[in-house]
Amino acid sequence: MNAGQILICAVIAVLAGFVGGRISNWRKRYTQADADTFADVAGQSPAAIPGRVIAREFVLVDKGGKKLLEMTADEDGGTSVRMYNSAGRLRLGMFVAPDGTSNLAICDSAGKLRLGMGVDKDGTSGLAMHGSAGELRLNMDVNKAGMSKLAVRDSAGELRLGMGVDRDGTSGLAMYESADKPRLMMSMTNDGTPGIAMRDSVGKERLGMGMDERGMPLLTMHDSAGNPRLGMRVVKEGAVGLDMYDSAGMYRLGMGVATDGAPGLTMYGAAGKGGLGMGVEEDGTPGLAMSDSAGKLRLGMRAVKEGGSGLDIYDSAGKLRLGVRVAKEGTPNLAMADSAGKQRLEMGVDKDDDPHLVLIRSQDRAWAAP
Repeated sequence: MNAGQILICAVIAVLAGFVGGRISNWRKRYTQADADTFADVAGQSPAAIPGRVIAREFVLVDKGGKKLLEMTADEDGGTSVRMYNSAGRLRLGMFVAPDGTSNLAICDSAGKLRLGMGVDKDGTSGLAMHGSAGELRLNMDVNKAGMSKLAVRDSAGELRLGMGVDRDGTSGLAMYESADKPRLMMSMTNDGTPGIAMRDSVGKERLGMGMDERGMPLLTMHDSAGNPRLGMRVVKEGAVGLDMYDSAGMYRLGMGVATDGAPGLTMYGAAGKGGLGMGVEEDGTPGLAMSDSAGKLRLGMRAVKEGGSGLDIYDSAGKLRLGVRVAKEGTPNLAMADSAGKQRLEMGVDKDDDPHLVLIRSQDRAWAAP
């Protein structure tokens, strides 16, 4: 049984108890004189018994003259039925306003409203429960568009918990520090995407977590200004990543492991360009790259799996100008290129430890020195 069914059963039980109590009390007060009166009426002809009573107001009182029930047609077109206890305090009221709004109110023995329900003129239905001091503690409604909401309040009437389902199926829950300060929120979109957000005491989001439309988990942490500072994610293919941002929310550092198992780290400048990147490829080859503020690669180095290593230096146009290599056998080599990227100089030592130098002119004619 859900919460709505429990509440409806509780209301029915209250009304049933009220009606049952009235019947029991009526039976106790039922006297022989009353029986004789009913017998007299029963013995009359149908024509002598009034078929209906037409009035704008009907008041039922006890033998002492205290009002117990009042039915009224108001001047503005509204109607109401009120029932009172022996102390003259309202216990139950039913009202229909001129605009069609209908309400039911149930009060305690002191006349304080404890439960109210009704339907507005626009079709919104609602239920409200009040504390012993008359303060609103719980209210729920379903509006004309089909959105349903429930709000739970503290003893001061401040909203502390709210939940609802939108007409598109999106559901949500929020917990409040006070009426205007939600601190924790959970949601589920109509496509099944969940999310959780936490806010600080001034309403800034500090932590968010959830899953994207592909079902991949995400986590983001924010600073006191609400800027993202750290993010973690796992993608469907199995890659994982961690991102860090500066105080302005600019992406500055990222690290992770690719789907093939290769780890990597990247650092960026303040403008999001330039920086340093390093990683290890799937075959175990490590590498490092440096870029300038324009994002152009300026330096790269790597060590190959077979044992060789290399370093490359690039100009501002991104053209390779100098390269240094050490082969697996340990032979070093250096090459230089001009601004067009054409190799112009090469020098090194071969495996027999013999040095060599090669100069290449622009006409591609070379001069070699032993």
